[in-house]
Amino acid sequence: MSIQSTMEDKLKAAFSPERLVIINESHLHAGHHHSGSDHHGAFDGTGETHFRVRIVSPSFA
Repeated sequence: MSIQSTMEDKLKAAFSPERLVIINESHLHAGHHHSGSDHHGAFDGTGETHFRVRIVSPSFA
């Protein structure tokens, strides 16, 4: 299961949203430097690392 699918499942379970939009924006971060021991150099833009989430739910009322 992808990270995006996992996020969608968890957000739906937690908030029962009227509207949920998850957009993978990882490609917009290609070339950005990553810090940490597992990432050396620049990010190539592949994978699932950066998302935009829009959620509308009565839970936030």
